[in-house]
Amino acid sequence: MPAINISLLIDRTLYASGPVAIRDSALNVVATRKAGEVVGVVDSWINRNGTLYLTLKPFQTVRLVKVPDPNLSLSKTESREVFGRQEIEEAKRLQDIEEQKREAMGPVAYYIKRYGPILAAFIAGTYLLGAYIKKKA
Repeated sequence: MPAINISLLIDRTLYASGPVAIRDSALNVVATRKAGEVVGVVDSWINRNGTLYLTLKPFQTVRLVKVPDPNLSLSKTESREVFGRQEIEEAKRLQDIEEQKREAMGPVAYYIKRYGPILAAFIAGTYLLGAYIKKKA
């Protein structure tokens, strides 16, 4: 079973080597892909109720694929399981670390740290643009 970091699957095409269920946002099966068919292009991944799902493009409707699934592969001919327990546990661990950081900092400090530099650059740019326009007038 190959070890693949789930974040490396973003924008990669997944194929079915057997039946693969595609789910909607309520986790109802809305489609099934047969062996050799394209499952979809990975957009991101989410952890819902302790289960890892990959979200697929396009963005018009939510389409999820549960992992691990032994029928998911990165090529039409590959029939090995792409996602092992190790990758799932690593993704959950990283998500838990991010949540702990957010909780430890508090929501205000977290968002200031995350978006503060962008906001500061915007304010500085606006000030400089205003000063330039005022000087020209």
